[in-house]
Amino acid sequence: MKKKLIPLIAALIGINAYANEAERPNILFVVVDDMGYSDLSKFGSEVPTPNLDELANQSVIMSNMQAAPACSPTRAMLWTGVDSHKAGLGNMLEEMAPNQEGQPGYEGMINDKVVLISETLQQQGYETFYAGKWHLSKGEENRAFERGFSQTFALNSGGASHYDDMKPAYSPTPEAKAPYSVNGKLIDKLPAEFNYSTQYYADKAIEFIENAQDKPFFGVISYTAPHWPLQAPDKVVEKYQGNYDQGYEALYQARFDKQKQLGLIPKDSNYTNRYPEGQAWDELSDEQKKREVKSMEIYAAMIDQIDQYTGNVIQKLKQLGKYDNTMIVFLSDNGTEGHTLDEVWPMDQFPKIRTTINNTHDFSYENMGKKNSYALLGPNWGRVTSPGFDMFKGYPQLGGTQVISFIKYPHVDKQGVMVDTLTTVKDFVPTILDVTKLTQAHKDNIGKEHHMYTGRSLVDIERSNVSDELVVRELFGKVSVNDGQWMATRNFVEKDSKWALFNVQSDVSTTVDLSEQHPEILKKLKLAWVGYQRENNVIIPDWVSGY
Repeated sequence: MKKKLIPLIAALIGINAYANEAERPNILFVVVDDMGYSDLSKFGSEVPTPNLDELANQSVIMSNMQAAPACSPTRAMLWTGVDSHKAGLGNMLEEMAPNQEGQPGYEGMINDKVVLISETLQQQGYETFYAGKWHLSKGEENRAFERGFSQTFALNSGGASHYDDMKPAYSPTPEAKAPYSVNGKLIDKLPAEFNYSTQYYADKAIEFIENAQDKPFFGVISYTAPHWPLQAPDKVVEKYQGNYDQGYEALYQARFDKQKQLGLIPKDSNYTNRYPEGQAWDELSDEQKKREVKSMEIYAAMIDQIDQYTGNVIQKLKQLGKYDNTMIVFLSDNGTEGHTLDEVWPMDQFPKIRTTINNTHDFSYENMGKKNSYALLGPNWGRVTSPGFDMFKGYPQLGGTQVISFIKYPHVDKQGVMVDTLTTVKDFVPTILDVTKLTQAHKDNIGKEHHMYTGRSLVDIERSNVSDELVVRELFGKVSVNDGQWMATRNFVEKDSKWALFNVQSDVSTTVDLSEQHPEILKKLKLAWVGYQRENNVIIPDWVSGY
């Protein structure tokens, strides 16, 4: 996007909204990748996460926060407040269909029709930094450094090895390196201090915060954990050895009961359906059980490291006297990954990528979690990580879209109050503007040339049973329409699919289809989908057979 001069009056309004520079609040986002809704101990996990639990206890917990079903569409909405179909990520770059290529909103990267919140904050005198996964650029275009972040250490693709070998999570050629960049420039080798992705992103954030000195900052720590490949340091994995020997069904029950006890899902919630590829624990061979247990031990270690290193950042903020004046947002970019390698990269659809993965990684049990390993969590443990919700990442059901999210506001202790009002990642831009008092400056920056953000500020949002917000999600030809009480879904990928209707206030597992009992409600939500499709220029992939 070309830089614009902001009208002087708007700039003055923004800068002078606080009496002096020291009063202007800092903003820090901590974004995790593919985390399940129960993966923090505050949310029902057996993995101890004391630092994030303490942060959540001082925050407003948005227990009904809706993201996109996959990472880059969520990130496009998160930083712009604009629907992903307008912001350039109507589909993920990696999955772009022929009929979508070259169409407005389907650039496969953040486009020039939107203004990022980072661009306005940078122009208003904030120090801005980004550490971690970006996934909103294409080649050299629109890396974080070009979109309002003054200091960046970014992984530009969707995933990579968590170690310093720079192995991409997917590539059609074995010699490819993960596209890391520093201030917009690609690097050939990772720094010597890069021991593990979570560690290094947090360390870079601390460095950036220290460099901000007395200026307010807007910063992002965007962890690639716990995104596949599942990898974690041996000494951390060892902490969880033996914890999952009873299998995924026992853990599902424990987390399911705990989430009901905590009020995160209704007390009369139904068990979620087993994913079609899932198997009962007792049906597995001893060797299969052994590998499944190890996968979950590694996954738990990845959650452990997110907590530990985020705790280091929080401690640094306290040491510098910046913690109280910092708004901290924690959230996952989508629901948990619940697929197998064959489902994510099937050989018949991605022969080059899958062949490269097969030939360049050590899949042995002994190497699991180490450098050069490659493992996914799979459908059975994936079901455990969000025990109340159906499906996973890539699907518009709650298992793919409802994410852990909480906000610690500057100088406010909310004592872990939980708000179950339907909210969306598009709400964060107006929330930041509310907290920084830069709403008019951002609107002037957007002007008539760009899409205006939507959503509402989450500051002091009241608890309510039914939201006036409507969340429509479409990705890969799979659709959901959610008004906070009712949710309609349809998977157009399936040729004979039909619309289904669920009462998601009582049935978060979406197991009881009420479409025949409430045809008038279904009709209303279907009309909302038609309006959304028209407003956002939604193009269903041409390979979808049932549309």
